Amino acid sequence: MFLGNLIALMCAAGLHIVFTTKQFSNGAEGFWGVDATFAADMRRPLVAQSNAAYLRYTMVWLVIGSC
Repeated sequence: MFLGNLIALMCAAGLHIVFTTKQFSNGAEGFWGVDATFAADMRRPLVAQSNAAYLRYTMVWLVIGSC
């Protein structure tokens, strides 16, 4: 199951790169429908604003996820 999910994610990422490179229509306005802007960066949680706090935050979730 894990291998199948990994393959599906890798295929989706590859298609995303191809579509972005070839400027495939992505639903923007205009004749071609291509928007060159990218999505905004993901914001950090309120409890993990600094680099060290974010590292601790991800380590906690890593431990919780591995249980």
